[in-house]
Amino acid sequence: MKVQAFSPFSLDTIGGNVVTLMRVREELARRGHRMEISPVSPETTLDDVRSVVGESKPGLVHFYHAYKTGRFLPAFPEIPTVVTLSGTDVAHDIGDAEKRPVVKAAMDGAGAVITYNVSHAARIRTLFPEVAGKISVLPKGVTLGTEPFDPGIEGFLFFLPGGIRPVKNNLFAVGAVGEDTHLLFAGPILDEEYGIRFTEQISGRERVHHHERIPHEAMGSAYARADVVLNTSLSEGISNALVEAMTAGRPILAADVPGNRDLLETGVTGILYHGEEDFRAQARRLQEDAGLREALGEGARAHARETFSTEREVDALLEAYRAAQAS
Repeated sequence: MKVQAFSPFSLDTIGGNVVTLMRVREELARRGHRMEISPVSPETTLDDVRSVVGESKPGLVHFYHAYKTGRFLPAFPEIPTVVTLSGTDVAHDIGDAEKRPVVKAAMDGAGAVITYNVSHAARIRTLFPEVAGKISVLPKGVTLGTEPFDPGIEGFLFFLPGGIRPVKNNLFAVGAVGEDTHLLFAGPILDEEYGIRFTEQISGRERVHHHERIPHEAMGSAYARADVVLNTSLSEGISNALVEAMTAGRPILAADVPGNRDLLETGVTGILYHGEEDFRAQARRLQEDAGLREALGEGARAHARETFSTEREVDALLEAYRAAQAS
């Protein structure tokens, strides 16, 4: 099978959407299938997408993100299509009067609708029962590279991987930094206006650091260096970064939002915080209690062994592809 996939971000972006597509592409190739991935930006036109599909001549087209790429899906009724609900399309776009019809049209036109998030699938089934039969929830896969990474930081380290943009709420994490801790952001600036605020607010803070690009092959080493992994997102699908952190056996402090709630059990595989005061209190608690950090890390690692599998992820993906072709 040949699949043409469309990504909502440039392929040189180190982020969950791109990492997922790259991981899936590799496993599909191992099984004898071919996936080509093309980026979509706000400036991309339907003619651009038609040109890619015309040159690729795929047996199926996979749109990753129901608004950012899925806005083009209805233009291809003659080809089997699949749309992945990525996170912001469910958490934000369907609440936007202009974007909601676009998301709905993508789901209506798709032969199969995919999500990694049980809560998002339930929400879509409630809001749009007519597409409920198309939805499947994929298990999350994971890959962790083993290349070395040294941030050059001594002392206790909070680590927040993820692109710098409003939905990730990155700057909220600055409140976790005390005089005896460090905070490392890892990810590119994906929103220009928020990036300006981010740069201004961390400027001059000796204990706040930012690496725009840690190669994915080195992320295993980056997690190993972290004392606590943070997630401060306003919404999530299923965070690749948290899946990786769990696989690496790191303690996690994450925002209590549906995607994270589906992934973590407080006190067992991580801690979900509620608001700024709780965030600061839990960050301090994790800093001071090495036994708690160890227990949460081991709980996360054990859960990851049982739950995350690229092989099962692609098994389920191929079932969705077959369903789209049959429809």
